Amino acid sequence: MARAALAVLLLTGCSTAKPRNWQPKNHSVPDLSFRLAPGDEVSLRFFGAPDLNATQTVRRDGNITLDLVGDVNVAGMTPAEVQGVLGKQFDQQLQIKEISVTVTSPGPIYVTGAVGEPGPYNMIRPTTALEAVMEAGGFFEMEAEVRNVLVIRREDNKWTSYVVNFKDVLNGKKEDPFYLQPYDVVYVPRTTIVKANQWIEQYISRMIPRIGIGINSSGEVTYLF
Repeated sequence: MARAALAVLLLTGCSTAKPRNWQPKNHSVPDLSFRLAPGDEVSLRFFGAPDLNATQTVRRDGNITLDLVGDVNVAGMTPAEVQGVLGKQFDQQLQIKEISVTVTSPGPIYVTGAVGEPGPYNMIRPTTALEAVMEAGGFFEMEAEVRNVLVIRREDNKWTSYVVNFKDVLNGKKEDPFYLQPYDVVYVPRTTIVKANQWIEQYISRMIPRIGIGINSSGEVTYLF
């Protein structure tokens, strides 16, 4: 299901925006002030009123629902900011004002394309795009186009994609890291040579044997008579 969703995203969600070249100064420092997004799970502890303790998943509308106060919109806030909002919301109900907000299940990142094990991966610590690829089984050798890896991100209510070149860092050069955010998609495309070979294998090789000629994935012609 996750792979099907990623396929739809890659075919539709990013088709209208031209990928941007990555600027290290914008993404080379991890954002340690985690901001909540729909799908994140948070644990709330009220030290003066344990009956109010709850574990909530941020809904698609950005809200969580708590006893006594109802819906609270927390999307885009840090846990510390949520604590401040809840402190005001429960000011009249609590004698002990201490509230703890902890993210227990942050949103995943997705890695797809020419990697060993495509799929979602949880971000339990600041993670770079290269680390995410390695966690997903690494690049497919001879297939991955490491110079044009895309990081696809939701920004300002629209999809934005960044082009990251891993060729130099894979050759041992020091490069600034690209730190990911929850729900980022890292897409490793296949090289044009691999795509051409796949086309030969899938279409030409299956059609030509009818007339006694074969073409293998390397483009070599063989006669079947």
